[in-house]
Amino acid sequence: MAICVSRKLGNAVQRNRYRRVTREALDELIGDVEHGFYVAVFPREPFLKMAASARKQALQGGLREAGLLEAAP
Repeated sequence: MAICVSRKLGNAVQRNRYRRVTREALDELIGDVEHGFYVAVFPREPFLKMAASARKQALQGGLREAGLLEAAP
């Protein structure tokens, strides 16, 4: 998993916050993601303003749409 944050989103401190928040949401989903793929995540400005549960749902929806989320048993 790669988290790519554009300089347009702010200075280094703000970009690192985007990375931390995104990584936190991905940590909960990482066990359910299909193996054998490279995934790049590009968080956008509204992502940081979302609640933690909404961030997780947004990432989950994107992974499911890409067909990378394993079905729950």
